[in-house]
Amino acid sequence: LEEECSKPERSLGRIAELVETLAADPVVARPKKAVLGDWRLVFASNEEALAPFTSRCVSPPFGVVEDIFCRIDRGADMRIIEVERRVGPFGNAKRALQARYDIVAA
Repeated sequence: LEEECSKPERSLGRIAELVETLAADPVVARPKKAVLGDWRLVFASNEEALAPFTSRCVSPPFGVVEDIFCRIDRGADMRIIEVERRVGPFGNAKRALQARYDIVAA
């Protein structure tokens, strides 16, 4: 799925097929276990889509969120590190957020 999504020309039919395959995976029956680990958020159409995962402390107009790394632990702890790239002679900035999470069945 990641490979297909990273292509410049993506097939929506193929993506739908891969999502169905993932949904049939037995790990999905245990969603909390499925999300454990380290994640890098690599695509968002705009910063509003990233807002739930960031501190929203970007320094406009000279700063943009460059990367977001997320670690989800077994004990319901979550740590998010965001990297802000500043345009011009300003150094990059890093912020760390810590939270707890819960997954509720729909």
